[in-house]
Amino acid sequence: PGDPRLHPAVRRHYARKYEGLRLHGNGGGTPEVETSMRHFYRALARHEAVVVLCDAPAPPGSPALCVPWMGEHRAMAQGAFRRAEATGSLMAAVSCRWQGGRRHAVRLSALLDPRVLGMAGCAREAFGFLEPHLRERPGRWWGSHLLPACAPCDPVSSAQGGTCDDACAPGMTAS
Repeated sequence: PGDPRLHPAVRRHYARKYEGLRLHGNGGGTPEVETSMRHFYRALARHEAVVVLCDAPAPPGSPALCVPWMGEHRAMAQGAFRRAEATGSLMAAVSCRWQGGRRHAVRLSALLDPRVLGMAGCAREAFGFLEPHLRERPGRWWGSHLLPACAPCDPVSSAQGGTCDDACAPGMTAS
């Protein structure tokens, strides 16, 4: 099915990517967050490492975090941050840069603890880490095509918990 906001060619690309990951995963799994939420919670409960993309817009009508991102405050998906908070898991933002051939440079942020920083604080730190890396090579950012879908939000109105409610653009709600 995929995200209806994405062009069919982008959906096909990710379907092929997931299939390739399953074939070459050396026994590791690549569950999809849309269909395997229990898998993620169980893995976190077992203190396993879980990689989740967080630099995506909040779907219309879904809970969101109001985060400084790419020049303005934007309503971003909060799923990864919510899972970390619910399970008491530490988080880190990851930047992976292709250097040619089969070489990549991976950089990690400091560990982020949602019990200390809260969900909104972790999001601010994670996005603050990612933004300069993405600005260096925006054409290599997997989600650059989604930036227009990141609705603007008002950080003053959403400052209480860092989540969007009346502060979000039309169609955005908080849980």
